[in-house]
Amino acid sequence: STPVKTQATGVTQQNSQTTTGATSQGGSVGPKGVSRVDSYIRRAEGYLVKNNFAAAVLELREALKLDQNNSDCHSLLGIAYLKQNKATMAKVHINKALQLNPQNDRALKAKQVLNELVPKSGGSQPKVSPEAAKGKPSNKSNGGGLFGGLFGGKKK
Repeated sequence: STPVKTQATGVTQQNSQTTTGATSQGGSVGPKGVSRVDSYIRRAEGYLVKNNFAAAVLELREALKLDQNNSDCHSLLGIAYLKQNKATMAKVHINKALQLNPQNDRALKAKQVLNELVPKSGGSQPKVSPEAAKGKPSNKSNGGGLFGGLFGGKKK
């Protein structure tokens, strides 16, 4: 394939590659908006390398405000949440990335890691569901206030 210089980024790339995140996702963001999203993504990748996951999440959220349908943003956000052990949030963004672009390599790898992680931890839902399944009354009727169920239990 022949090299092509894109207008949005000014970077020379091969024809077979996608030129920008927004155009490959079908977004209607103009060239200026695309470069802003790309700069957020680049900064977030830098934060991920430095293990500064909170800053990466902030950058990626800002990028998603500009382009909600950017698969790369969603996949990186899912990875950042995975690194912070927030499996539920990671799953949401990884699935969104795969919905937007089923061939997104980062999202596919993150999905594999997530699937390996979830069976080990058992997910976040069982923390609440056992009490509800037994039909116990709520903590309010037991007395003890907000944390009565955790700290104000009867001594046996």
